[in-house]
Amino acid sequence: MGGVRSKVDPCLYTSIHQVHGAFYILVFVEELIVASKSLDGVKKIKTSVSATFEVRDPGEVKHFIGMKVMPDWEVKVIILSNPGHFIALL
Repeated sequence: MGGVRSKVDPCLYTSIHQVHGAFYILVFVEELIVASKSLDGVKKIKTSVSATFEVRDPGEVKHFIGMKVMPDWEVKVIILSNPGHFIALL
């Protein structure tokens, strides 16, 4: 896959594919989030990872490390919310 580990966050890997463009892999313990503008690129990465590791694909991310993940595809943004942490601060 040829991903390069981020110097800022060791859990983030990035790569540029000639056909599918940029993709990002976020690793936390045994969970992965794969993101790219190309759905075919995401599928290719999932296939590559599943050839080596046992993989369970729950589909689109709804929660990750305690945060609620809310994509807004019309505006092209992803909103992260951590309501449990906010309530704990009160």
